[in-house]
Amino acid sequence: MSQHTPIMGETTLVNVSRTLACTPEVAFGWWTEPARIAQWWGPTGFSAPAEDMVIEPRIGGRYEIKMVMPDNGGDAWARGRLIEFEPNRRLAIAWEAIPEAGIGETTTRVEFRAEGANTRVELMDGPYATGFAPMAEAGWVQSLDELVAQALA
Repeated sequence: MSQHTPIMGETTLVNVSRTLACTPEVAFGWWTEPARIAQWWGPTGFSAPAEDMVIEPRIGGRYEIKMVMPDNGGDAWARGRLIEFEPNRRLAIAWEAIPEAGIGETTTRVEFRAEGANTRVELMDGPYATGFAPMAEAGWVQSLDELVAQALA
């Protein structure tokens, strides 16, 4: 279901895939519509208010999400730009570094493939310092599990 793929020595890419009970068009909307993103984005307990998102669905468009932490109500921003954007097939986000969290620049690539009435979502994210990769993977696993649940609702 998910795995670590080592690259270039001390960094790791995270790979997570899930099958959604919807068409690629609907699955793509879960990644491009703030109201839908707000329903699943972030590790368990975090929230991502739709009103604080900036999603510009085009190459070069901003992709910015504020995650609110469950323990203290603090927030953490994920800010990036769409570097690939092919509706209903793929998108890629180049994320800015978050030095205070020890995260360098990363890229998240997501592909959407029809499988009968369902859609297979394949995500690759990184590179992360090898020690941080398990936390990044856990966050994506939790997020995509919630996405699967929301797609069934």
